[in-house]
Amino acid sequence: MGGFTTRGSFRGAFDLVYGLNFVSAAVGVLAQNGGQDVFVDYTVQGAQIMLLGSLNIVKHHLSLEFGPALNISGKLKLNSESQEAYLLDGYNELQAGDINDINTINFHVAGGVTAGIESFRVYGHYQYGVTNMLGSLNDDGLEVDNFDGHMSTLTVGAVFYF
Repeated sequence: MGGFTTRGSFRGAFDLVYGLNFVSAAVGVLAQNGGQDVFVDYTVQGAQIMLLGSLNIVKHHLSLEFGPALNISGKLKLNSESQEAYLLDGYNELQAGDINDINTINFHVAGGVTAGIESFRVYGHYQYGVTNMLGSLNDDGLEVDNFDGHMSTLTVGAVFYF
């Protein structure tokens, strides 16, 4: 994840943190190839818009952050076309190439802590996907009609404020 973010004083002990980040995530799914267990690797790329409220515990040095994040992404892309026909573990006919059409807009809630000095801070955030990112697969007429996938993400990073 990389992008642009800024922090602004809001009122009293509260700041607002808002930004746009570009995201590339790797996803591994267990599959079968000739009776062998293998992980099929996918990549999903997109952008995230976030607006976090920040409670300053120690102004300019320590804060708790919380708020919404909106992910806009592309489809799930199989890293190796040679794995397209692998059967996903636990299914009789569902192939690795069948599950690329995921929801491209997903809502997350985020929370975490930021520490540092006024111009440089490190952070740790946890994000939970409220929307079912695999929900659109339920309408594709696949072997299964109850796909459920709520993305959870733990991010650790550094921010330089200029």
